[in-house]
Amino acid sequence: MDTTTLGPAKGAKALVIGGCGGIGRAYVDGLLLAGCEVAVIDRPSAHQAAPLPPGVTVIACDVTDEAAFTRAIAQQAAKFGAFDVLAHVAGINPSQTRIAELDLEEYERVMQVNLRSAIVTAKEGLPHMAEGGAILFVSSGLGAQPEPTFGSYAMSKAALNSLVKTLAKEAAPKVRVNAVAPGLAATAFLTGGTGAGGQAGSLGYIDDLGELGARLIAAIPMGRLADPVDIAGPMLFLSGPNSAYMTGQTLFVGGGKVML
Repeated sequence: MDTTTLGPAKGAKALVIGGCGGIGRAYVDGLLLAGCEVAVIDRPSAHQAAPLPPGVTVIACDVTDEAAFTRAIAQQAAKFGAFDVLAHVAGINPSQTRIAELDLEEYERVMQVNLRSAIVTAKEGLPHMAEGGAILFVSSGLGAQPEPTFGSYAMSKAALNSLVKTLAKEAAPKVRVNAVAPGLAATAFLTGGTGAGGQAGSLGYIDDLGELGARLIAAIPMGRLADPVDIAGPMLFLSGPNSAYMTGQTLFVGGGKVML
């Protein structure tokens, strides 16, 4: 057991899908501190809004452009030789709508970004994984315990949790597959933003949710929102050798909101 580092070994090669803002950015920062080689695929506007540190390979690509997304994964695999870590963090937060009033076009977009792009990541990335490598997804507590008006998002994350289990069985023993499921985190994503804006990480951003925000925080035993680094820590653990015997797991990191 290596007690000197939380995350992957120094020199590990990591590709992060959606690493410019919020949780993704905190995770990328952690990978860099661990001495990893890091490449990030994210939307061009996200790269512009939140430029990544020097040394990170920047790949401007929207995951909904599947042809370009597939090429980006393959090209980075060729550059790295193999992925030690492959992390899918990309996601969108739709408008709050009850199922009876659901906009099916918006539902399809949520599924395309939150679930389909995760499947593409797995399908295209798995053949390029190094022996003992780790694939990581970002789910949500809502995938296990839905709330009214978050139907599309919750469904996408529940399906993602199932993907993790299926892929883990198919990829074992060569590659491990796990997920973290955050609760409410202090990022711009929380109120429908991209997670790449300047307000990402501001604990005051929940104020935009008003009464709903107060109600949601009151249901968290820890009594506060997560900071992005609260989520990045478990992500780094699942990406490294100290979690070598964990696969097919969704780790809930929500201040005690979800206890399974």
